[in-house]
Amino acid sequence: MGITASIDMRQATKGLDMSAEGAKKVVKRTVGDMRSRAPGWVSKAVREDYTLSPKDIKGALHVDNGGTMKIRGVPVDSLTLIYKGRALTYTHYKMRVGKRGPYPISVEVRKGKRKELKGKSSYDGKPFVASSGREGTAKIPFQREGKSRLPIQALKTLSVPQTIESNDGLKGSVKKVIEEGIEKRFEHYCEQYLSK
Repeated sequence: MGITASIDMRQATKGLDMSAEGAKKVVKRTVGDMRSRAPGWVSKAVREDYTLSPKDIKGALHVDNGGTMKIRGVPVDSLTLIYKGRALTYTHYKMRVGKRGPYPISVEVRKGKRKELKGKSSYDGKPFVASSGREGTAKIPFQREGKSRLPIQALKTLSVPQTIESNDGLKGSVKKVIEEGIEKRFEHYCEQYLSK
């Protein structure tokens, strides 16, 4: 999933007393700022509604140089934020395991909305936690596929890109926070250039 957010740089530089080379410098600095600051902006927007950690969100981000765009006839770098990721286990969403049998598992995917993990209706039995690999690895929720002990399947939920993509309100607020951030940084660099 790619997040493309932009401001109209031609329009923004239209009334300014700035050369084409000056406009190029301002845009380059803004794009460079976006590369370093946008992951934090996106992380903050996602964490307003979801319990994911900043590490999980930033870990799914890849910054792609999306080619070039032209400002007043001068080509400058453009940037696209691309989120890629695998389905996450519920341990990323404040998972808790009850202390008394049958050890209910609860998760808080969205802030303030803790729910008991029911598992998949197509599988048999309640979810349980077990080690995900060798000794010392994290314990994650599993569920048996049938009545017998094996096979079992790890229970997973949406990836970071799917979380953003599936929630229109979140998708809109992520795009808005990026566009507002770009605009502020662009204005900052314009002021800095014009004050010289």
